[in-house]
Amino acid sequence: MRGNLKSNDKSNVTISVDKKIFNEIKKYAAGQGQSVNALLNTILTKYVFLYGPAEAQEGFLVPHKFFIGLLEYIPEENLLELIKKDGFEAIRSVFVQGGISFSMDNMIKYFFERIALWAGTYYKFRNYYDDEGFLCLAFEHSYGIKWSKAIGAALVSIIKEILNHNAELKVTISTILIRVDNK
Repeated sequence: MRGNLKSNDKSNVTISVDKKIFNEIKKYAAGQGQSVNALLNTILTKYVFLYGPAEAQEGFLVPHKFFIGLLEYIPEENLLELIKKDGFEAIRSVFVQGGISFSMDNMIKYFFERIALWAGTYYKFRNYYDDEGFLCLAFEHSYGIKWSKAIGAALVSIIKEILNHNAELKVTISTILIRVDNK
């Protein structure tokens, strides 16, 4: 499952769940090779950081094929403007509402590894330091070069404008690589 959560800081709670729903949760967890507890933690975390804020902003889910079709009709400049305007606001809102400080570590933990991944912005993310000491943020997606350019440019702007770090962008048809000067 994308974006599994692990934490040792847990609370024990008792909840009542409809039997039919709980049986579906058990089947789904078994199919994913994880415990019911781990699945419930993931479900609750996704609700707090993704689905709850999306509901508050009147968001909706778009099937992958439909989204790819939409991208064909949106000019690249308009796409970048839309992502920057609404994306910046969504990130700020989640961080402020959650009492999360704006830092590169928190951007990685909450936005890159969770929210944007869960939302389908990309399907794979990893970060590492290269030989020159730059923090590298690597994203893989299946939406094409227009998406690489637009989302890459928007993420670089977020890193520069919200986090005050210099960053450079490299893109391919399905990959975005951002090198961040962490100094």
